[in-house]
Amino acid sequence: RLPFAVIGATLVVLAGVIFEMTVGQRFVYVFANEFRSALPWVFLAISLLLSVTLIQSDEFIQHFRSRFSTSAIGWLALLLTVALLSWVVVVAPLGWAAAWGWIAGDRAVEFTAKVLATREISSGRSLTCKRRATLELGRASAEICVEKIASGATLKSGESVIVVGRPSATGVWVEAVRVTGDRPS
Repeated sequence: RLPFAVIGATLVVLAGVIFEMTVGQRFVYVFANEFRSALPWVFLAISLLLSVTLIQSDEFIQHFRSRFSTSAIGWLALLLTVALLSWVVVVAPLGWAAAWGWIAGDRAVEFTAKVLATREISSGRSLTCKRRATLELGRASAEICVEKIASGATLKSGESVIVVGRPSATGVWVEAVRVTGDRPS
């Protein structure tokens, strides 16, 4: 039987991932640039920690050996499992930060932002969002879903936009994006 703490931690992490995949799609994190630069190191550290933990677990090793007939397939499965679990653990805090900003954010205010990039996603590649834009809002930049919140002309890279969002200690939850008319030449 799994201990209550493991079940609780798993639910907290999974909730964080769900928040990131929903609320986080329209959230610009205050610490986005810093987190992005530290991300490879955090991912590597978590992957190493998980690998060592799993390999040292006798119960896991017994289950692992009985499941896979060859060691090459087993090691590949272990590598993929560690990569997926590491990604989940890295993404979960972002989801909780977005959820906190969405719930506890102040009333909506207008900010000026710059569109760094835009992209359209083909219908088969995304279940949730077909139009995305990378916005620079103050010192932070993040790619958000603008499919249902952008109004006015089509967003173009390099232009200034008005972002209506709810600021919080963790970032800004974006409610609307409007083109200002300052178009790049």
